[in-house]
Amino acid sequence: MAARKYRDNTRAGGRAALTHVGAALLAASFWAGAANAADVEPVLPDGIGKVAPGYITLAGVFAEGTYVGVEQKDRIPNPDSSDTYGVRLGVVFALPKAGMFVIPSVEFSRTDATGSNAFATIDSDSTVRGGELKLVFIAASNLFVHAGASGGSGRQDLRFNKLVPSTTNLHNYSAYAGADMVVYDASDITVSVVNELSYNYLVANFDPNNTVDRGSSRIWSNELGINGAWEVHPGTKLRAGVSWASFLGVREMIGEVSPDRNFGILSLGASQSITDSVSLYGSVGRVVFDSKRDVSSAKIGVMAVF
Repeated sequence: MAARKYRDNTRAGGRAALTHVGAALLAASFWAGAANAADVEPVLPDGIGKVAPGYITLAGVFAEGTYVGVEQKDRIPNPDSSDTYGVRLGVVFALPKAGMFVIPSVEFSRTDATGSNAFATIDSDSTVRGGELKLVFIAASNLFVHAGASGGSGRQDLRFNKLVPSTTNLHNYSAYAGADMVVYDASDITVSVVNELSYNYLVANFDPNNTVDRGSSRIWSNELGINGAWEVHPGTKLRAGVSWASFLGVREMIGEVSPDRNFGILSLGASQSITDSVSLYGSVGRVVFDSKRDVSSAKIGVMAVF
């Protein structure tokens, strides 16, 4: 029952998305990671007590496709836009004696972006490969604590005026911790309050021909939200979430447009059991009250439970 309550949360937080930069030739929009309002957690096994006894058990596997779209508003000089597509593969291990789940995953993402600065139009293609390790602790029947870390590396190929090439090597790292508290649990409706603190760090090693050879971006952020799930009928659930994200500390990449320090996130999601062991899930999200950027996200996934 405890794991069911946790999986019902539509987690509004998420990891970072790489996009495009104008003046600095690279965009480090880790802030857009919070736009993963579409990040519905994979459907965990229905109660850790049902997992076979032992110290560690393979409980499930999952695969996801993700999308994040970012478009700077016209009030920003030389606005940029980007589309990031990703694939994530992961497994879920249950540790019944410890009362926790361990969720390692790997991810590949590609970003196509366009923009400009005062001197040229800029097009870019970015690819990033990385991984994540997440831990979920069942602290009480209505309290779930999670923590995790992720990292990745890749490259960004840029073209100035569609002719002159430039390459940037990328390395990103993040860590996060949070808690989900179920405040209402009826037979078919669950409501929870979620809070997550995260840290994101990006390092960019620019092309040797650039005037700047290295840059970095750091963001501390906190996200507080309320999520709900409604079991329409056995095997079918609808989810919704609303949250507020705040940047507690920001150091932008050189030449970057400073992001809004506060914005909201709305999300809608659903899951459907296909068989007793296979489920489909998906969701969409939208950032609101951001004066500088429009951000949308989407996710679709499949999970098999053993």
